[in-house]
Amino acid sequence: MTTIATDGKILVADTQMTEGDVSQNYQGKLRKINGDLVGGAGSADNVALFFSWYENPEQKPPRLNGQFGGIVVSEDGLIYRYTSRLIPHRVDEPFYAIGSGAPIALGAMEAGANPEEAIKIACKRDIYTGRGIIIIERDDAKQRRKLPKKSGVRARGGVRKGQKRKS
Repeated sequence: MTTIATDGKILVADTQMTEGDVSQNYQGKLRKINGDLVGGAGSADNVALFFSWYENPEQKPPRLNGQFGGIVVSEDGLIYRYTSRLIPHRVDEPFYAIGSGAPIALGAMEAGANPEEAIKIACKRDIYTGRGIIIIERDDAKQRRKLPKKSGVRARGGVRKGQKRKS
């Protein structure tokens, strides 16, 4: 799967994609869309459908099959989580994480780690999380990547404009 963590200011993800017994680098987990920070975990197809739907609020929500978890940090720093039904659920905590390594990342943040440190810890302990990290920040459209030196993969940047948020 993957691990994505936030503190309401940044969104951090690992860059590993796992298919069966093979893992590879994958940069398509995070985007900045209409000022919001958006992340997706689970099936790469579901994540792509989620991003497309979030970019086009007039679009009918897609039907997601298989594993999926979404996370959004709004322009005002509020955190929302999404399941495959694509209904936003407000997170009333100062930080949050989704994906296979979420319990590890949440424990790390509870102990004082920031999201970047939490993802690094999840990369060490969750077999579906790894390969490096990617970070997008709320204050600007900058996207930083931290990949292993051997990787030739490039980072790409990138919320659902006009959508009513539920608390």
